[in-house]
Amino acid sequence: MPIQQRVTHRSKQHPAILATALLSLSLITTPGIGHAEGITLKVFGGSALDQLAPRQAPDEQKKIQQQVIDGFLKANPDVSKVEWDAQGPQTDSIQRLMTAKLASQEMDLIACPAFYTNGAYVRRKLVMPITDKIKPFQDRIDAAALGAFTVSGQVYGVPISTLSTSTIFYNVDLFQKLDIPVPPTYGDLKAAVPKFTDAGVIPLLH
Repeated sequence: MPIQQRVTHRSKQHPAILATALLSLSLITTPGIGHAEGITLKVFGGSALDQLAPRQAPDEQKKIQQQVIDGFLKANPDVSKVEWDAQGPQTDSIQRLMTAKLASQEMDLIACPAFYTNGAYVRRKLVMPITDKIKPFQDRIDAAALGAFTVSGQVYGVPISTLSTSTIFYNVDLFQKLDIPVPPTYGDLKAAVPKFTDAGVIPLLH
């Protein structure tokens, strides 16, 4: 996602273009591209986990990231280089970003988990909305995934790697005993909670 305070000598269109390239991982397979002198696009990651394909083996992760960068550079010849600076433990990532911003470190995009976008980064006004910038490729993003980066109707980021999902297991016999239908939606699940509470049952355990 773009940071709130951008470097003025860089073109403002590149964050959206890079996001498009990152989302097109399966389409980018051309390594080893030569580049002319031009713009350096800087991607900042608060921790060492803020990489493409972070769950892959190191060699595979490096290969995937290089494929994405090479594909982006091929599509954008005015950009000569992409620097991806992601290091340190995840527990220090917010502080690392704050320090980098105070030091006026050049950053064009931030790679981070969605919960940082919705929490500390937006509250501290470290990132700017990109709602309009993603319209050309928004239909390629799952609506639920995009919702994780949306705050007060404004989109602040796009997913660039695999998404995780949560699974809820439920006690079929208990639902039947209390005559509670299995909730098909999250709203129905919330509505069922008081019924379990009234019956002396803890509704959810995490």
